[in-house]
Amino acid sequence: MKRARAHTTVALNDLLGFELAGIRYAIGIASVREITRPLTLIPIPQGPPEVLGLADYRDEVLAVVDLRKSLGFEARRSTDPCKWVVANAGDQFFALVVDTVTDVFSSAGQSPRPVPNNQREQGITHAYKDQADLVFVMDLTRLSKRLRMVDVGRLSAGGSSK
Repeated sequence: MKRARAHTTVALNDLLGFELAGIRYAIGIASVREITRPLTLIPIPQGPPEVLGLADYRDEVLAVVDLRKSLGFEARRSTDPCKWVVANAGDQFFALVVDTVTDVFSSAGQSPRPVPNNQREQGITHAYKDQADLVFVMDLTRLSKRLRMVDVGRLSAGGSSK
């Protein structure tokens, strides 16, 4: 007997929620490829501080980004549980290290709330109210621009980052 596959439609206003240091954040669900457990990490010298290293993910080399470092939070202990959110901005794929993935929710019918300038500089575009919490929405394109400093292709081919 053939199994029916569930098909879902992703709306432009659907967001993937996650937590960092007890604060809720979200990214557009359309940019998410997969949520996975951490993989083996290869450190890279002289990369941006928020890039923990590279990982072999389904025959692709991904930069692994510590969002805690990127946003200025205390570093996560290596023994703390986490998830990787494999996502893309344009043609660039990377893994985002988050404390926990919380949910998928819709921002339809909600008005985005502005955030202070210092938050926009960190890539937070706006916030939504979800139940009792504020959820801060991240701009992956901005993060992707910082990651372009890491030449993943050259590093994965055994080249030097100098």
